[in-house]
Amino acid sequence: MAMTEEGLIEEAGRRLTAAAPDADIILFGSRARGEARPDSDLDLLVIEPDFARRGEEYGRLRKELRGLDVAIDLVIYRRREAEEWGDVPGSFLNRVLGEGRVLAGT
Repeated sequence: MAMTEEGLIEEAGRRLTAAAPDADIILFGSRARGEARPDSDLDLLVIEPDFARRGEEYGRLRKELRGLDVAIDLVIYRRREAEEWGDVPGSFLNRVLGEGRVLAGT
């Protein structure tokens, strides 16, 4: 049986929280705004205290999301990057932090 939209969101948040317990997990995009279509992807922002290599961390977190029946757009930032750019009007992080739905942290 397929998961509901809310079930997919909760499961993605749960998996990311288990993999990165100190991270802030934020849903953004059409699903956060309540404008999703059946083919909409799941846009997730993960803000971690720190990590060594972005590509490796991205791969590690993507692996945790395998098997979810939805396309996922995963974006990761270090906390210091989010603090630097989160208040800059017009920046990606400013928009996401303003419209996003917190799944964990923050």
